[in-house]
Amino acid sequence: MNINELKPGDVLLLSGGRNSFISQAIMFLTDSPVSHAALSYFQSSEIIEETPPKIAKSSTQEKFKGREVYVMRYADKPMKPVMDAATQYLNEEEPYAMSELYLVGLILIYRKFTPGTLTQKVMIKILRKLTSGIIDFINNRKYPGKVPMVCSQFVYQCYKDGGYTLKIKDGVLLRAALPGQPVQKSVLEQVSESIKPGAPFSAEKAMAFGAPVPAVEEVKQSAEELAQELIEALEKGDDVAEELHPDFVKGAHEFSHAMYMHHATLSGEMTASVNFDAGLQFLKENEGYFVTPGDLLKHCKDLKQVGEIKIS
Repeated sequence: MNINELKPGDVLLLSGGRNSFISQAIMFLTDSPVSHAALSYFQSSEIIEETPPKIAKSSTQEKFKGREVYVMRYADKPMKPVMDAATQYLNEEEPYAMSELYLVGLILIYRKFTPGTLTQKVMIKILRKLTSGIIDFINNRKYPGKVPMVCSQFVYQCYKDGGYTLKIKDGVLLRAALPGQPVQKSVLEQVSESIKPGAPFSAEKAMAFGAPVPAVEEVKQSAEELAQELIEALEKGDDVAEELHPDFVKGAHEFSHAMYMHHATLSGEMTASVNFDAGLQFLKENEGYFVTPGDLLKHCKDLKQVGEIKIS
């Protein structure tokens, strides 16, 4: 297939970028050959994508260079509503979700496995870095009234806004475990169960939730460096931990709370007091909302692969 055969609204799923550890981490964690999603725009020479720092039009030729692209197409329906939705997001300068590491963090939280000791140490730093980014958004009120999205959420939302909800069955975040791992509870479920009276990190020792999200310890490593460290820990097989470390539980809880506070601030749902587990409940209730590039490739029956494009 060549670029000229692309149609408006085609879902474009791209393999990981060269030398990108974040891309490698997404592909590893989703057991998928793709790490990025975009839409073919009105002209086949352009795509529209959610990419740092905000939605943009990009050159198809340049974006595809050096990557394998899986072209997925929806049933024979008018794509104008989808394109109109994408254009509106473009005109409104809808922001990217704070960091390319954001999707990695969500996948880790939702996956059904117990991280080993080394993996937990890396995940603590990833969650702290993400929480710092969310707090920065809240405190500086960046992009007021807008909810940041990752690339695959953008594609999913454009179709939904256009009247076509893409059905994801047995998606990446809902499946049993990482490749080769036994079925376990999700990290999110384990964090919830670890917060109990008398625990090293519990409700009695938590932050005051009526106040703004507090600062978290600064993580100086870059997102790429953290992604590389995560891959190395996971590929080593890591020593299996019987339970989550209190610092990990604390980091995951602060991340979930920051996510909830950000959502509540934008949606106007903020209340005078916030329950201790509001963030954890928010992530549990919205698990199905988060869509990965791998889902659009492997777990969406509404999309059919019509070809592949590879430009060296």
